[in-house]
Amino acid sequence: MDAKKIGTLIAASRRARGLTQQQLAEELGVTNRAVSKWETGQGLPDIALLPALAAALGITVDELLAGETAPLSPAEEPMDDTGEPAPAEFLPPTDGEPGFGEPLADLPRMQPTRQEWAAAVLSCRKLPGQRLERLVLALVVPNAACTQSADALQRHLHQLVPAVCRFGTARTPRLHRPAKAAGLAVVGVALFAFALAPALGVAGTISPTGTVLMLSRDPETGTVTDLHSGQTFPYPVVGRMKKQWLTGDCCAVTYQTTDGSTHVYLATYGDRGSGYSYYYVAPLLTGTWRQYEDALNPGITLRCPSASPDIQVLSPSAGSDYSQIYSQTVQFGTLGVALCDDEGLPHWTVVLGRDYDASDGVDPYGSLIICPVSMEPTEAVTLHYYSEEDQERDFREAMGLPSVEEEEKLQELETTPPAFSEEQDYTVREDGVYFTWDGGATYSKALGRGEGVETSADMDPCVMTDTMAAFLTVSDFSSGQSVTLHLTRDKGKNWQTISLVDFTDVHPIDYLGMDFLDDSFGWFAASTGWSMGTGMLAGFYTTHDGGLTWEDQLLPGKVGNTDGFTGMVFCNENVGAATTHSPNESDWPRLFLTPDGGRSWQEPILPWDNLSDDELSALIAQGVYAPGRVTGITDLGDDHWEVTLAQGANEQQEIVLSADSFDGPWTLKEVREVS
Repeated sequence: MDAKKIGTLIAASRRARGLTQQQLAEELGVTNRAVSKWETGQGLPDIALLPALAAALGITVDELLAGETAPLSPAEEPMDDTGEPAPAEFLPPTDGEPGFGEPLADLPRMQPTRQEWAAAVLSCRKLPGQRLERLVLALVVPNAACTQSADALQRHLHQLVPAVCRFGTARTPRLHRPAKAAGLAVVGVALFAFALAPALGVAGTISPTGTVLMLSRDPETGTVTDLHSGQTFPYPVVGRMKKQWLTGDCCAVTYQTTDGSTHVYLATYGDRGSGYSYYYVAPLLTGTWRQYEDALNPGITLRCPSASPDIQVLSPSAGSDYSQIYSQTVQFGTLGVALCDDEGLPHWTVVLGRDYDASDGVDPYGSLIICPVSMEPTEAVTLHYYSEEDQERDFREAMGLPSVEEEEKLQELETTPPAFSEEQDYTVREDGVYFTWDGGATYSKALGRGEGVETSADMDPCVMTDTMAAFLTVSDFSSGQSVTLHLTRDKGKNWQTISLVDFTDVHPIDYLGMDFLDDSFGWFAASTGWSMGTGMLAGFYTTHDGGLTWEDQLLPGKVGNTDGFTGMVFCNENVGAATTHSPNESDWPRLFLTPDGGRSWQEPILPWDNLSDDELSALIAQGVYAPGRVTGITDLGDDHWEVTLAQGANEQQEIVLSADSFDGPWTLKEVREVS
């Protein structure tokens, strides 16, 4: 499924039905943030919501999943009273009643069809039940075929005026007789008002939640009056009026006046029953409000500092951010304001969301609805409060800093001494790596948090002597990995970092080896995994000054382009052994010996080399089945030598090879368990 395509369809269908994101969210029982994520392609609705969402948008589930609506067949085209396809003037225009886009004095009077009256009334959702729906239909469309059932009525009116009518099952229980009479009276008044509206120069619109806006315009002067509040528009209206419901109880009416400038009027409908009304809206906008939770792409953002009357709107436009500060606001009712420029012309309308709530000393809860002022089609956007805690969190994430909770935990760690189990020991904690040479009486901090060591496994190999300590860290860069030595020669009073080797354009390092036989001689070896075109890369270095300087040594065999290290050991600064992967990918390793500190290498013949199948089977019968890395080389004196190799997946055994001369031959001495 194409999330962006589905999101585009959801947004278009929602706007076509005159719904805001908040209203759709309320109908589905989700948050308006969820609706916003659907429409921007950042998420998909839960599968359980698909039937309800499709019904609310007036589309099928198949169309919703496909991200596009199927074209209407001829049988689905709206019909008029004669059964013929309805002419365009009987379909609801995008901006209001038919023909209201021109001065009323120049328009012929046009009666709405009876079906349109019924659709307008039923869309108020004031009807108590299906029985009353049938009665209304019988009054206004007595000969229509759709009077057979309420469901047929809903389908018929939905096809007739889809942008106005949004039907579902009755939302209120059946009423007793007095309530039914009152409901019929309401329906009758509404039908009468809509029937006479064109003749009286009155235009109206109904919100998806059933709120009715009725406007009266004087055809001679262009003066427009809100019949609900009795307020008159401050400027005469020329041409059409664009009506857009921002919430179920607030409608923005955008219009042009005699000098061609664009203005807006917000029709609001009083207290929402929260126990108090918002009499001054502008102060309630204090703080930062943003469209999306993404700190890098917050969408439209509104900022209003608490100590300043100015309101800033930041709007992404044409790939850049357009920002403007507004110091003039005009309030309408108790729910919304218009943000105006220095000449008094409105640029934005801001309305308190239905879920908005503010209590003394507490951050606002809920949302704002913001919409640009324009005669062109516009989309209302839902903004959510961006608290100081949210801003602090996003700043810390962007800067790579720990969260407030993590920082408090680290501060607590810093006041708690690290625990050690031995006299010479190290420990890895969340706040860094610590070393001690006296069982924890004193200790030094070798690394801080997040410097390449997260667990004790990242410290392998680590070497400690009476006065020194050394360990390696591996860090990634854009095209490879780098190995760094961390070294102290004075019991942790001073630490040095020495870059040893960089491997570029290859697979990650899979072997690291290091050891110091005393305070002067040490060695380091590393190799990478196999990479296309470069094979396995490796490096081998020795030091004779305690790690301050390193000498690049010869690699054993063909490690430079085909093999990689599996192990390395030294018994003194001259004699050492190394194992590498087999070039033919068998389970039997290659062993190399050096008599001169790595300046030269020789490959001895091992007991499993050059054996026939029967001889190999006999060797396996002696317990040699999976020799691995070299773990030791021992000088027994009089030119007698032993080499040990680990065996088994968990290295639970050792294979011991012996020779009466460094040059061999090497024979199998024993296979023993590792204690």
